[in-house]
Amino acid sequence: MCTHTFQRWGNPVMLFWLTLALAAIGCSKADIPVAPTTPQTTLHVTAINDEGQAVDSADVFFDGTRVGVTPYQNRVLSPGLHSIRVSENGYQIFTNQILVVQGQSYAIEALLERIPAGEGQLVVSANLDSVRITVTNSNDELVIETFEQLSTHILLPGRYRVSGQKAGCPHVTEEVEIVAGETRTIFLRLLAQQTQPTLQFSITEDTVTTGEAVNLSWQSDGVRVIIDQGVGERGPNGSEKIICSTPGKKVFTATAFSQDNLTTEVRDTVYVEVSLVAPPALQFEVVQDTVEIGEAFDLRWQSDGHHVVIDQGVGVRGPNGNDSIVATRVGQRVFTATAYNSDNLATAKKDTIYVAANPAIQPSLQFRVVQDTVVVGETFDLNWQSDGNHVVIDQGVGVRGPNGSEGLTATSTGERIFTATAYNIDNLTTEKSDTIYVAPKEAVRPLLEFNVDQDSVRLGEAVDLTWESDGHHVVIDQGVGLRGPDGSEKVVCSIPGIKVFRAIAFNEDDLTTEGLDTVYVIPEQPVAPTLSFQVVQDTVVLGEPIDLSWDSNGDHVIIDQGIGTRGPAGSERVVCPTPGTKVFSATAYSTANLTTVLKDTVYIVELAPEPPTLQFEVEQDTVEVGQSVNLSWQSNGLQVAIDQGVGNRGPFGRDEVVFANPGNKVFTAIAFGEQNLLTSRKDSVYIKEAPLPPEPVVMLATTRLVTVGTPATITWQSQNADFLVIDHISSPASEGSEQITFSTPGIRIITATAFNQSGWRTATDTIEVVQLVVTPPVDDILVLADVSIRADRGPQGMVERAAGLFQIQTAGKYKVMAEVWYNSGDTQRNESYYLEFESTTNSSILPKNPNAGLQRVVPDDPGDPHTVSRNSGVFGLKQGAHLINVYHYGVISDSYPEFLNGPLAGAESVKILGFRLIYLGN
Repeated sequence: MCTHTFQRWGNPVMLFWLTLALAAIGCSKADIPVAPTTPQTTLHVTAINDEGQAVDSADVFFDGTRVGVTPYQNRVLSPGLHSIRVSENGYQIFTNQILVVQGQSYAIEALLERIPAGEGQLVVSANLDSVRITVTNSNDELVIETFEQLSTHILLPGRYRVSGQKAGCPHVTEEVEIVAGETRTIFLRLLAQQTQPTLQFSITEDTVTTGEAVNLSWQSDGVRVIIDQGVGERGPNGSEKIICSTPGKKVFTATAFSQDNLTTEVRDTVYVEVSLVAPPALQFEVVQDTVEIGEAFDLRWQSDGHHVVIDQGVGVRGPNGNDSIVATRVGQRVFTATAYNSDNLATAKKDTIYVAANPAIQPSLQFRVVQDTVVVGETFDLNWQSDGNHVVIDQGVGVRGPNGSEGLTATSTGERIFTATAYNIDNLTTEKSDTIYVAPKEAVRPLLEFNVDQDSVRLGEAVDLTWESDGHHVVIDQGVGLRGPDGSEKVVCSIPGIKVFRAIAFNEDDLTTEGLDTVYVIPEQPVAPTLSFQVVQDTVVLGEPIDLSWDSNGDHVIIDQGIGTRGPAGSERVVCPTPGTKVFSATAYSTANLTTVLKDTVYIVELAPEPPTLQFEVEQDTVEVGQSVNLSWQSNGLQVAIDQGVGNRGPFGRDEVVFANPGNKVFTAIAFGEQNLLTSRKDSVYIKEAPLPPEPVVMLATTRLVTVGTPATITWQSQNADFLVIDHISSPASEGSEQITFSTPGIRIITATAFNQSGWRTATDTIEVVQLVVTPPVDDILVLADVSIRADRGPQGMVERAAGLFQIQTAGKYKVMAEVWYNSGDTQRNESYYLEFESTTNSSILPKNPNAGLQRVVPDDPGDPHTVSRNSGVFGLKQGAHLINVYHYGVISDSYPEFLNGPLAGAESVKILGFRLIYLGN
């Protein structure tokens, strides 16, 4: 028997081994060529009875999946070994296997033999392999015993008891009634027995003084460990320092919990003596008692010591201070603050806070119809406001945002009730309603306001007409004609005298309203020219252009300030060389030499110097310790100074910085410009710890039984290990085999342990030394491998052929254990595979205990990244050389989807580090 354990190893000395391991690990990102699509072939299945007559509508199963009934044809096949099963009531089940070769077609005629007269058929299957299945009759007589995972039996009618037994699982029993001519099916589901978790717990010190640290360490195969004395809940394996501030005997109790919530409890004690030097004083509190997830809470502390260390990721702080932390997970959190003085004596204080989940509450909602009453055809408004996710309003309005308003037109008379329902992210709702009354529309004359804006104009000048009506349109005489309900228009009067303008407004009911207004047109007389003149800017900087624009109905325009004579309309850009207020004067001249003068001013200011521009960026957000951090900057200044050891640089450039310690690093860049003006920018990068190397792997095999004085063989292989420790072996290499001779009888437990920075992993095996001469058992076979298969690289990337080569000296059944490295955690959930063996004659060897057609699928093992030994099936092997072929589960997942954990998406990679073959006998 071989067992494995794994522990975290936190010794800082192992950083040297971590560096070596990281240098040895590589990852290829080159694309694996996708094999061309293989030609497909077809299958035709028919069935006849023992009299040669066709049996139609018999169920056809292909690799365990029902695909149709007889006669069945046009099944698309892929190359490889497949199973066919045909069943029909009243007949014995027919089974067959076919080895599909590309480009061929297959026809199978299933001979269905009738169930013997007066007998029935029993089909028994189990969810586990190597289950001892027994069938007893009503007299408790054993009629069937088998270890096959799926078996078929012909029995006489009557009641039978079907039982399944396997070490480590409770017995399972089912009752079945066999009826003549019929088939009964029994499925036995065995579950592993629940066992209490193991737990090792110890305190390193027997005696400490007050203020000194007590070292606790624990190891369990459970899922978590809870330690009293204020330590709290921890992982299954770990160590921790605790400060005892009061003297006396301290009893620590550790309780390990299994996945099934079974417990194991271990105690250890330490005696705390009074220290001759007083430890530092310390006051520490978590200000709040309870907060909700996502809320911030405060820590406060005060000490006469040198500094204070606070756990839960807060770290080293000054002797007095406070900090604010955001709650990120639900449950009780225990904070420990430890004050240290210059004599390195310490005082520890604890305080707790409970983080509650956010309660699910209904969303708030305010909703109203703004108007109480409107006339049909008028518009009314809906207003709403909510802290929910969205609002649904009936009467055809539909889904809207949480806050808003909307205008609707009343199309029918009567009372209308609007209901708004607010929804939040928890799908809780709040409903509010409001009403409006829509009254019928009365027939009224349109309103009309009509004006001639001027009282008098000169001959040839324009008259401004303006009107506004709630009618449909307006008709204006004097040649204006039909216009919209609202508007304005200029009309030129070419005849002097009094002009009367009449406007008539019409509505949809053809009712009218009339409006009159007059204007006096003065005969033409000579007038001064019109002139508009503007300096566009109010203020400009010295040296900037000034924009002038003018427009006149005169003959020409003269502008001072050196500009001179210009046309009657235009624009010009000038630059003034001196600061101060500048007055520009424009004079328009008519043909009668009448003039109009306008002035405008602009203020010219001198430009003050500006600080330099600066763009500065730390290009990465996060890097690992030892990786380069890239900086880039650009400025119009003279130079740029950057802290964190970068120094003075030119106005633009790039640089790299490498940090040897983790934490948040803030860079400050300062650009220096003219007259010693400055501009500064900041950016930061988080330096995280380098990842641990892959877990070490060790496999161990020994001679099971030897006599005193006869050499016993110890064989081992390892991967990812910095060094090994093996009982009875001095300075073992990463793999090897040695013989050890024992002079006395007894049981020898051999332990091999592999170490690296990630921790350590142990394998054990047993050698029995006896006095009598015995026939030695067959030694386990270790096969070192480095196999990687993926589901996203096509058929070629899903298969690794010749993954391992080994020799068989003793023919028989072998259980194959594979060392699998699940390195993705739960980001990939279909890291599943199956094995086939191949002999030197190129014949395939399939497992004796399949669970998916003819194959034995090893499903994904969820959890954090880890290495584990997986049972990969039992195979019958003959003497000679053999190869191991590894297949990704994706090859057959379409036919056997029961092991899928969601769709196959992404790499879904499987990595196998080695195999161990255990002889089971013939």
